[in-house]
Amino acid sequence: MTLKADQFDAFFGELWETRDSDGVLRRYEPFPWQRRLAQQVCEGEWPSLIDLPTASGKTACLDIAVFALAIQASRPAAQRTVGRRVFFVVNRRVIVDEANARAARIAAKLQDALNDEGPQSVLRQAAEALQEISGDIAAPPLDVALLRGGIYRDNRWARSITQPTIITSTIDQIGSRLLFRGYGVSDAARPIHAALIAHDSLLLLDEAHISQPFAQTLEAIQSYRGEKWATQPLSTPFVVVQMTATPGRSDVDQFRLDAADRKHSVLAARRSASKPAKLLISEKAKGKNAAAATAALAETLAEAALGLLSDERRTVAIIVNRIATAREVYRQLGANKPLSDTDNAAQLCLVIGRMRSIDRDALTPAIQARVGGEGTRTTGTPPLFVVATQCLEVGADFDFDALVSECASLDSLRQRFGRLNRTGRPLDALGRVVIRADQVDRKDDPVYGSALASTWEWLRSVAANDTVDFGIATMEATLDGIDVTGLLAERAHAPVMFPAYADAWSQTNPTPSPDPDVALFLHGPARGEPDVNVCWRAD
Repeated sequence: MTLKADQFDAFFGELWETRDSDGVLRRYEPFPWQRRLAQQVCEGEWPSLIDLPTASGKTACLDIAVFALAIQASRPAAQRTVGRRVFFVVNRRVIVDEANARAARIAAKLQDALNDEGPQSVLRQAAEALQEISGDIAAPPLDVALLRGGIYRDNRWARSITQPTIITSTIDQIGSRLLFRGYGVSDAARPIHAALIAHDSLLLLDEAHISQPFAQTLEAIQSYRGEKWATQPLSTPFVVVQMTATPGRSDVDQFRLDAADRKHSVLAARRSASKPAKLLISEKAKGKNAAAATAALAETLAEAALGLLSDERRTVAIIVNRIATAREVYRQLGANKPLSDTDNAAQLCLVIGRMRSIDRDALTPAIQARVGGEGTRTTGTPPLFVVATQCLEVGADFDFDALVSECASLDSLRQRFGRLNRTGRPLDALGRVVIRADQVDRKDDPVYGSALASTWEWLRSVAANDTVDFGIATMEATLDGIDVTGLLAERAHAPVMFPAYADAWSQTNPTPSPDPDVALFLHGPARGEPDVNVCWRAD
């Protein structure tokens, strides 16, 4: 039996079916946009940019990619729109791990369907089609690999050129391999890793707005593979799809929600959820005494977070712009006796980029247990305060009851408020935006430049009673017809990738000198030198 594109609903339903406490089997239908994209990919091409708001289910692009690959199993590789290797790449470890968990679930369900001796299901048809692609009936229909720092390096995905695989990874891991300088990869293996990524592959670049240098590098590689540069243009798929809730360009074909999506009950609830945020100035946070200004700002942030706590609002996120501010807010909340002296003591979590991987990996499940997709949400549970820097700003599937944010650029604020009532629950979700007194008119913020003060000025101009609604639909209406260029954080750009660079990188053993620094093409030239902490024991 041949798998058909119009069977995506059945594929999706079987993939995510669950049984409730009464043993009743429940199946979920895909959102209209997911169904529409699956049809487009199976019959045509991927869009260059998927522009969908927060909580629209963008990670389901993995489901769509696997289904489309199974549909196209009988085609020659050069005619497929999905490569055997699907790379889900994002510059946030927590999102990498969440995508990996979804990929593992897909792989397990396909394997179970293959072993099921019952009636032929759509999942089983897809599993058999994927095995046809691999050419090995002993291999699993779909393999899954995780590439990021802080864990054991697993290179199983590089042992076969035919095995359908989903690889979830950070930009550093995939980008360095793609440019023949794989971090932790031997000189002899570098060309293999580069070839496996650049051929017969689909790259889904999530949160592309924070990864523009790498997106530009991928576009350069696509150009070098094409007819304009290659003596013999390469026919194997190398498809790059950028995904973001904060697009910054309009010169490419974009895939967006349509009228059917806006009418969908689940998506409509998420889009229409109100997220009113009161604007506050930390009057004492000013002056040349950095420690005193940081302490004053932290006090305002902590007081705002405590003020949002109620019987209904039990989980609060505080997202700030500096590590020092995050640590001070965390300290002040920890010193608050009413929070710690009760029988229902609050849970405090600090999430910053400089955490050890082992600490972050231990903390993330604890946060997900309260504000993740399956989080516990009952009245009377202990309060949860998560203090974080920008590392919590994008993508993570966290859904807080209240949110306090230090003022930032408009795009960053919209991302942050995407963590507030993410799923559109019937909740009086509230927020606060706090700015230092000496930043109201300052045009040279080290992180956001002039965008921070310009954003604050714009927020004040559209506020009603010093309150701005960051709900998705409301903010879209507020921004309609507005030129937001000056309100967005300046984005880094990759250097121009000259052919000579590609020629130098392709020489891997020995590495030539000079050797172009691949980090510039992954993160841009303005990233600065990384911090290195050396610790030793004196016992």
